[in-house]
Amino acid sequence: MINLSLPIKDVKVNQPFGVNYLDFYKKLGMLGHNGVDFAAKHGCPIYAAHDGVVYYCGTDSQGGIEADIWNQANLFKTIYYHLEKSVITQGQVIKSGDLIGYADN
Repeated sequence: MINLSLPIKDVKVNQPFGVNYLDFYKKLGMLGHNGVDFAAKHGCPIYAAHDGVVYYCGTDSQGGIEADIWNQANLFKTIYYHLEKSVITQGQVIKSGDLIGYADN
């Protein structure tokens, strides 16, 4: 079992898990959104939602900054997109609540 904490202080969900507001996910063969999107103000601190190891930290396919944290014991990964800046490095051990970066958009 994995315990998750919230990655931001002021929580507002933009898109919940499994919801398909548009036909975007259907076109990809998915039933709905496979994550939870939180709204965050520019520069807002982003925290790790669980313990793990930084699997990837760098530029994503859209040119933004992405961080992926992998928990091997529970076979669980969280992905943080739209970062303005990260303060972690690939391979770093992370604890739940550790600062991982700052929101961009």
